[in-house]
Amino acid sequence: MKIGLSSLLFVNSTIEDAAKATAELGFDYIEVIYDLPHFGPDFEPEALRELRELIASHGLGVSVHATLWDLNPASHYPILRDLTLTQVKRSIDACEVLEGDVVVVHPGRCPVPERGEVLSRAVRWYREFIGECWRYASERGIKLAPENIDGAHYPYSDASQLKVLAQDFEGLGITFDVGHAYLAQKRQGARAPEENMARQLREIGDYLAHVHLHDNKGTWDDHLPPGRGEINFEPIVKALRAVKYDGLVVVELWDPKKPNETARRGLAATRGLFGL
Repeated sequence: MKIGLSSLLFVNSTIEDAAKATAELGFDYIEVIYDLPHFGPDFEPEALRELRELIASHGLGVSVHATLWDLNPASHYPILRDLTLTQVKRSIDACEVLEGDVVVVHPGRCPVPERGEVLSRAVRWYREFIGECWRYASERGIKLAPENIDGAHYPYSDASQLKVLAQDFEGLGITFDVGHAYLAQKRQGARAPEENMARQLREIGDYLAHVHLHDNKGTWDDHLPPGRGEINFEPIVKALRAVKYDGLVVVELWDPKKPNETARRGLAATRGLFGL
């Protein structure tokens, strides 16, 4: 198992400094968020070749989180759906230039899921989006891995729904975000959220391609190091072992004022969870 660090933590640094810090702190991978503040809408993926060389010089592997701010692959505006597809394809291009292996994508948002025909259109548009991105990534030897997220407004927002997509598109993976899954369980009033999450992991085991690890206090997506919130990670770790997951675990943290200190805590806690 490899442990990575998301560039989300380094919003006040350059992406080059983020990569150097990630290596110096002892992580195996960096997950590059291909979006602001490091990459604007017009940034050309071909310009990443020097970054690729820098990352390689530090012995880091790479995964990419596709563009996500201000976009919606299930929007009822065709122009926004088209823009989202264009930007996610650029993220896949970025992953290819960086010689990465996984691209994480978010689900699409439906503004009124209570209205059946509105929801069904959003579901159809997101499936079409995933199908196009899946083909584009597959042609480049890159694994596409949609991510679960907390929210009733997001079609294909939980692991069981993502499994349906993965069954329909051969080679499509699933990103399991522990913090998001916990918030979803809390919102639904689950009495044993971590046990439910462990059950989800066992159900999607054959399709699990990527893991995001972070903690929270049950009400907000805090992106804390494990042990700093209220999630009991023991059932989740047991489930990952049960499905023989040996892929990448990305520690996805948020603390712009103390990124290095928070990253150290996240790495130490994650190593402790997995006995590394």
